[in-house]
Parts: sequence; structure tokens; C-alpha cells
Amino acid sequence: MKRTLLLYTMLLSSFSVLLAQPAEFDFTPNNTSGGAIATVTVDGVVASSSDYIAAFDETGNCAGAVQLLDYYGQAFCNLQVYGNDVTTPDLDEGIDAGETYTFKLWVAASDDILDHPEDIEPVATWDAGLNGSPCPGYGFSDNVVLNFRGIAPPADEDGDGFSGADDPDDAD
Repeated sequence: MKRTLLLYTMLLSSFSVLLAQPAEFDFTPNNTSGGAIATVTVDGVVASSSDYIAAFDETGNCAGAVQLLDYYGQAFCNLQVYGNDVTTPDLDEGIDAGETYTFKLWVAASDDILDHPEDIEPVATWDAGLNGSPCPGYGFSDNVVLNFRGIAPPADEDGDGFSGADDPDDAD
């Protein structure tokens, strides 16, 4: 029952892309999509439900974005990754068959965009015939964890507890 409730909640939440996401995460939905269901962390710590995850094709086009869902202390995504719309041949607004995609995470608290996790290859299993179902290897039962690396703060080079622009006695 919990699994059904989780999937239903994730499906409903994936349809509402709020205006709070960054402009880089704008995308064009259409009738071809494949999904990615995963747990999302930053440096091993559960991401915030205020954060957004997006998929980008090989040329940097955003092909889908969704706000993370907090479920029993974990951050999940049910991301729909949209295909390139065949009715607009002069525009590239999604994934083409055979093309890979990568993930990016927008951390709302710091307004940082984190790149694709280093330990996961770009996704190569998207297909226009998925009809919204998860890409192979990215279903609920696959237990995928997307662990993004956070942006490290500037180093405290003189050991006084201050770094970067906050350091009153030097310019490290």
C-alpha cells in the first residue's frame, strides 16, 4: 500500500512544475516521455523537498524538471524526460532516440546548480516508446540513488576560522 501511495504521490507531483525553479530548468513537455525514479542526496545527505532535478540532453537542452518529493525522510524524484517534438523539426527541445541525458540538481537554499553525479554514467536507455514509464534501470525497484557533490566552501588557508570574502585579515 505504501509503495502504491508513493508512486501515486510522485506521479501527481511530477505534473506540477512550479515557477520557483531556475530558468535553466525550463522545458517543453510533449507526448513522448520516459521517466526516472530515484532517491536524491547531496554529499550523502538527503536533499531538500525545495530542490529541483532536471534532465539535460547532449546539447544542453533541458528535457524535463521536477521538484523533489519528501517521503519518509528521503527525497525522491519522479522525473519525466521528454522527447524531441517531431512537429517542430527546426527546434531541439528534448531527447532524441539513442541520445544520452544527464541530471542536474538545483539546491534552493543556496541557489547552486550541481552537475551530474560523478559515479553514474549518463542515461542511455531513453526511448520514445516508453510512454511515460521509467527508463530501464531507473524504475522504483532499481533503488537508484543520485548522489550529487556539493560546492565546497573556500579554504581557510591561515587557520583563523575565516575564508574567502569573510576573512578579515587576508584575501584567500
